[in-house]
Amino acid sequence: MVGKGFGGYSRSVQAAVLLGLALSIGAGAFWLLVLPVSRNCSSLSQQVTQLRAANQTGRALEGQRALLQQRVAEAEARLEAIKSMVPDEANADDLVILLREAESASGVHIRSFVAQPAVPAEEYVELPYKMHVDGTYFAMVGFLDRLASSTRIVNVNGLSLVAPAATGRGSFKVDPSETVATDFVLSAYYNRAPGAKPVTKKP
Repeated sequence: MVGKGFGGYSRSVQAAVLLGLALSIGAGAFWLLVLPVSRNCSSLSQQVTQLRAANQTGRALEGQRALLQQRVAEAEARLEAIKSMVPDEANADDLVILLREAESASGVHIRSFVAQPAVPAEEYVELPYKMHVDGTYFAMVGFLDRLASSTRIVNVNGLSLVAPAATGRGSFKVDPSETVATDFVLSAYYNRAPGAKPVTKKP
């Protein structure tokens, strides 16, 4: 029996065979070529997603690190400001400059400024000064307000108001516009050195 050649089959059979062959070749090509590339693209896509997530996390951590650095810098600035209010040394010259600036800005006159014995405490030393100041009432208020808001901590004790008069140490002339004079003790402070022995005051 002689088999039919491919051409001996009907066109519908030939078409079906050709279609099946094309599908087989397409499937083979898909499995051999397309599927590995697709899997590779899927893997790369997952890696890109992971890298983007890691990048976002890194940006968040970078932002947190910058915020922490800013907070540390602000805390250090506040610490330096506080340290300047109570210095580690007496710095009498700086105190005199502070008083002269307050005097000039407010329009009062500092007539006397006499240092008193230092008063040691546990963690600081108090430096008292007897002062006599005169001027107008509002100028005096401005002067005391400037001392209260100065960059160095100072304290005013024993304030008493008297009539302006050219008395006390030195020679000066009281301006007719001045309406009030005051005597008080101004105290400045500085930190005791770590480990320093407290000074015992004599009774």
